[in-house]
Amino acid sequence: MSKVLIISNPKSGVNNYENSINYVINEFKNYNIETTLIKTSHIGHATQLVKDTNISSYDSVCAMGGDGTLFEVLNGMFLRNKRDRRPISVIPNGTGNSFMKTIGIESQLSSIEKIAKNKSRPVDVLKAVCGDEVLYSLNLIGWGMATDISVLALSLIHISEPTRLRRISYAVFCL
Repeated sequence: MSKVLIISNPKSGVNNYENSINYVINEFKNYNIETTLIKTSHIGHATQLVKDTNISSYDSVCAMGGDGTLFEVLNGMFLRNKRDRRPISVIPNGTGNSFMKTIGIESQLSSIEKIAKNKSRPVDVLKAVCGDEVLYSLNLIGWGMATDISVLALSLIHISEPTRLRRISYAVFCL
């Protein structure tokens, strides 16, 4: 039996969190995968959890949330000794899920299936050094207005009709 530690952000995304987490845990059970769930409570919490939790008995540490949750899990993993690291898996449950869209996995079920089949893939990691601080990222680094634009786009999605306009709202509001 495989074991997955799920680090989950209950504040991420637009889905009903309780429904999402119950669905994910049940799907993992269908694949005979044992899970442990830890919910984050504040910014930076996922980084601390991954850095400080004993993960030696897990096959994977799973970030369930959006790009911010993945960012924190990634950075927590890189704060560990190399020999103590585990593969990072991802269940998309954020607003944009940019990284998951980039690699072509947009549904929770598709993600769970890949985790269950141990379908890993190498990805490039970006290292940014800011004075004494070192940060890692998987697909982008942004500052300033990037978050403001994302929040604005999300607030305007409800007025974007028909449905096909919702899919491009981020791109439109970034231009």
